[in-house]
Amino acid sequence: MSETLTMEEIERKFDGEWVLIEDVETDEKLEVVRGKVTYHGNDKNELHRRAMKSKTKRFASLFIGRPDPKMEFLLGFENN
Repeated sequence: MSETLTMEEIERKFDGEWVLIEDVETDEKLEVVRGKVTYHGNDKNELHRRAMKSKTKRFASLFIGRPDPKMEFLLGFENN
């Protein structure tokens, strides 16, 4: 998928899935406004593999929708 989608379109199309969004545009609060979805699915490990191979400098990896209460999350930040 290579078309640019708004965050609203991404939320409608990929509810309940992990998404990798490249060429991300953000607002002043750094929230995703639009971008190109290059991966979507239930496999978070595959999403991470694709993110590590990404050639773009700006990307976001997000879970769209309400997560399963049994799902665990790890947040990581890099301070450059």
